[in-house]
Amino acid sequence: MKHGKLLTLLFTFITSIFTITSFAYVIDVNPKINSIYFSTNKNLSVELIGRIQGLTREKLDKNDIFDNDIHSPKSVLFHPYKSKFYINSLEGTNTKVYWFNPNTAKILDSKKINHHFNQKNKNLFFQQESLFDYNYNHPPKSGQKNKFKGKPVEMTFSHNGKYLWVTYYRRDYDPYALNPSALAIIDTETDNIVRVMPTGPLPKMITSSSDNKFMAISHWGDNTIGLINIQSDDPAMFYYNRHLMRTIPLKIKNNGQSRDKNCGRCLRGTLFLEEDNILLVGEMRGGQLIGFDYTNGHYLGSLSGVPSTVRHIIKSNDGQTIYFSSNYSGQVSMVSKNKIVSLFKNLNGGHTNLQVERKQVIGKGARTIALDPNNEIVWATANQDSKLVGLDAESLMPIIEVNTNSYPVGLAISPNGYFMISTSQAKSGTGGNAINIFKINKMKNLVFD
Repeated sequence: MKHGKLLTLLFTFITSIFTITSFAYVIDVNPKINSIYFSTNKNLSVELIGRIQGLTREKLDKNDIFDNDIHSPKSVLFHPYKSKFYINSLEGTNTKVYWFNPNTAKILDSKKINHHFNQKNKNLFFQQESLFDYNYNHPPKSGQKNKFKGKPVEMTFSHNGKYLWVTYYRRDYDPYALNPSALAIIDTETDNIVRVMPTGPLPKMITSSSDNKFMAISHWGDNTIGLINIQSDDPAMFYYNRHLMRTIPLKIKNNGQSRDKNCGRCLRGTLFLEEDNILLVGEMRGGQLIGFDYTNGHYLGSLSGVPSTVRHIIKSNDGQTIYFSSNYSGQVSMVSKNKIVSLFKNLNGGHTNLQVERKQVIGKGARTIALDPNNEIVWATANQDSKLVGLDAESLMPIIEVNTNSYPVGLAISPNGYFMISTSQAKSGTGGNAINIFKINKMKNLVFD
């Protein structure tokens, strides 16, 4: 009996060592600069041409750029017409701007936009400070709710790239995200913050309508959406005009529970269908797709059928196809816009099933998705597999896999389609803290059978 217990303990110990060793291998993925990856038909290749990293001053590669400001990089966006891109460094409480050579993607210069606020920049806060009757449960000191460091999470452009909007996952004095958070509006001519607006608790995705009329922010913390009127060219004139909700918002309690984990339906991905006055919203935990008529605030109903844990929603360049990433199920799916619109138009606040047209497993932890400018390839990050997957935009057939640094989250394609950038966010203090820059090389006849 004793020998049996001893063998069991020995087996458990060996298994734990194996598991730890395997896990260490997973978190230390570090592709070499100039690594090249090919599509199944060799008509497409992707080369890792650069890396910016905040892992260590002992550079991972002789061509790496070390940047101590990169701390848990979350999202990335290329400017629509200038040769620069933006990185939200979540735990670094900054957004980094990098100018690059448009032919080689070599980094030429950079700037740090700090999300730090105090009495010196209190002029950035004005109007609508009591947003939707949200209460501040525990600001650091009475009357100093706007003295904080913001943790930037997602971003989007408006006004044809003139303004960059950045949401703050939370204010640094609010460890459980129980309070209203905020967003910054950055003038991309100067790359300075020109206004800070309040949001609901734990804002995640921020999305602009293509007609520059509205901005939508999904509040992960209480299952609501804030709708901002941005029809003016002056950021001082932007204002909240609707608070969209499916049901009564989650009640925020100061009970020590993090709103990041206790988020109810966990609203995240958002997308405007402007021609039909519909705002799509993905429930990452509720597992459904919900819709609103954003012109009057009416809740249209809910759709099931998209693979569960919808995280990110995008549309094709012609607006006729909608793509979804589903985090835990590790899938990318697609459906025609007209099918979604026709279902919502007849729901009257009810529920029905949506039959997606195609879906594809891409790996563990499907996060950000991006479509190349020619509408040929849908790219997706597989967070726990440390890779990018390229899918044929029509069939969703996998055509290429590209290794990244550990835990890729953010993803962006340059406007000309020549370059791609992924961000690798650290997880539990390990891996990540890196930005991978890729060169995309296509043959003229890019056909996948």
